[in-house]
Amino acid sequence: MTDLKSFKMILSDGKLIPSSKTKNKNQNPYDFFTPYNYFNAIPETKVTSFTKVRGVGIVFKQNILHNIVFYTNKNHSAGNTKSSIRYKISDNKYLTKIMYSLYLRSYKIVKQLKTDTWILSAFQEVFTKKEPKLHDAVYVIIDSKETKTIEKIKKMYPNIQIINK
Repeated sequence: MTDLKSFKMILSDGKLIPSSKTKNKNQNPYDFFTPYNYFNAIPETKVTSFTKVRGVGIVFKQNILHNIVFYTNKNHSAGNTKSSIRYKISDNKYLTKIMYSLYLRSYKIVKQLKTDTWILSAFQEVFTKKEPKLHDAVYVIIDSKETKTIEKIKKMYPNIQIINK
């Protein structure tokens, strides 16, 4: 998830860049620069339920995490690796198990709050120093009013499916 201004920077750069390089404090929930990109774990079957989100959602397949170092945490840790679990996985089934367990834990918290599922992103975290390229994205969740941006996405990245909110 990102704001529209940051998404336009991603669109022009072609990749996600951590706040330590962009100097954009909004990329970290604790409002300071970190060398990490943050992701949420959601099953592909639940992607359309995230149309209530604020900003723009960029959705990748989990395979962008194969064979690289990434960390998970049950809450936003602001990149604190001491309280996080470190992984480097090449097995797709094991990776799916980890991501799905993060999602289920988050979903349980959301149910307790009795609120919309968009808040799910506040309770889970996967972070890495990897800078995934936008051409690896599968979906972009964006407001249908952003017609110029949508047209640019379609032209530059025809493989990305647009989900309008």
